[in-house]
Amino acid sequence: MPTQNQPLWTSNLEDPLVTEVPQVRVRAQAFQVPLVRDVAVIGVLAPVTGDVMMKILGMMSREKFTCVDIEDDTVRSIVARESVLRKIGWERMTRIVRRDVKQLMLKSEILGLKLDIEIALGENSFP
Repeated sequence: MPTQNQPLWTSNLEDPLVTEVPQVRVRAQAFQVPLVRDVAVIGVLAPVTGDVMMKILGMMSREKFTCVDIEDDTVRSIVARESVLRKIGWERMTRIVRRDVKQLMLKSEILGLKLDIEIALGENSFP
């Protein structure tokens, strides 16, 4: 076992065939603000509630978000950007989460969703 000042890994410098070098990969990206792009699905055992997430988003973003608590065995709350809800509504959002997202998550998770919403307008779309 290494002591306090010894590294956990050392190379064998006496053997020219040993060229072990630890590989380190670092990915850096800009810190995303707001933390939630479109929707956050909060599990029943997640470390934060929907109310706490709303407070965090209120401090970090000018975007408007809305939170709805739902009665479910896996999902506690859904936090969604209001501009997303204008396009698809709460009923459809809740249906998508319960039907598709819930199966992908643990009760302790907070999943961030990115939605691609496409609205097709045609000549019959206008009065």
